[in-house]
Amino acid sequence: MTSSRGKWFPTVLEHPDSSCRIFCFPHAGAGPTAYLEWLRYIPEETDFFPVAYPMREQRRRESMPDSLQLLGQQIAAENAALFREKPCILLGHCAGAAIAYETAAALEAQGIIPNLLTVSAANAPCVPLTLSVDPQMELPQAAQVFKQFGFIAEPFASNEAYVRCFVPVLLQDFILFQNYCGRKGQKLHCPILEIHGEEDPMIQPERLKEWELYTDQLTHMTVPGAHFYFSPETLPRLMQAMLEKGQNQ
Repeated sequence: MTSSRGKWFPTVLEHPDSSCRIFCFPHAGAGPTAYLEWLRYIPEETDFFPVAYPMREQRRRESMPDSLQLLGQQIAAENAALFREKPCILLGHCAGAAIAYETAAALEAQGIIPNLLTVSAANAPCVPLTLSVDPQMELPQAAQVFKQFGFIAEPFASNEAYVRCFVPVLLQDFILFQNYCGRKGQKLHCPILEIHGEEDPMIQPERLKEWELYTDQLTHMTVPGAHFYFSPETLPRLMQAMLEKGQNQ
């Protein structure tokens, strides 16, 4: 059954007898609706809570905080009760993995230990980005840069309405992400599952071992595909792996 749990979780899937709750942290430029089609892959005993960041969708008039650390701290502070209610798994994709990690760290400071942090298509926080943008770029230029990165398809990069509405969100998110990467963080008490597509150009395989700096319980998983490896074949595998790791804690 879908419902709302406030501004951070406007559309969630909840089951009365669920034993676990997955909190999904979207990638840069995205909101919770980008993950609603995942609902068909969520097992009946599991809740699914995609996070709504400021500056998009229903929260488009709100500003993003000044850093991903602050964003994670806000999510943890304002939703502590939701994270306490049931055993929880945090899942973040790309930049969302950094936000999920910072949320997990902030939750642990409140005495809430997630059962699992899943970092999807993400290098460790201490690894600098290989891509960068100029924060002073005009929106049309930013659209072309993101097209070169493979983040925006050609028809959209040249669409004025799309550039005006979507690119400011992606640009702001990416600036926060590039300012964040390259920093060291604390080791978590929860295990981490690292998963990425075999052909993901943003992953630096030789540095994946550095996720060991953030947990004593690290598992690596590779699936067919690129940066957005999501498919009817890979998503069930992801769900099964998360629930097996998370429910064994």
